[in-house]
Amino acid sequence: MNSKKFSNKEGWHRVIVRNTDKDVALKWLDDMNIVAHWQDFNNDYFDEDLNTIQFIFRESEDSDLTCATSFAKLFSLYDEVRSYDI
Repeated sequence: MNSKKFSNKEGWHRVIVRNTDKDVALKWLDDMNIVAHWQDFNNDYFDEDLNTIQFIFRESEDSDLTCATSFAKLFSLYDEVRSYDI
C-alpha cells in the first residue's frame, strides 16, 4: 500500500458501488485490512440494480488513493474514483 503525507491538506476519495455488490466489497476491504466508510447513495430507484452505495476513503497511512483505486477496479460502476480536498 502506498502511503502519502500531506503537509496542510487532507483529502478523501469516493467510489460508487452497486448495492448488490456491498457484501462482497465489504469482505474485500476487511480481508485487505483497509478502512473505508460507506453510506447509501442514490438509493431511491425502484430498480434494485441501480441502487448504489458510496465508499469513502480518507487519505492517511491506512487508506489512500492507491487503496481506493484498487477497490474501484474491482467494484465501481465505471472504474472511477472521485477525489476531494478538505
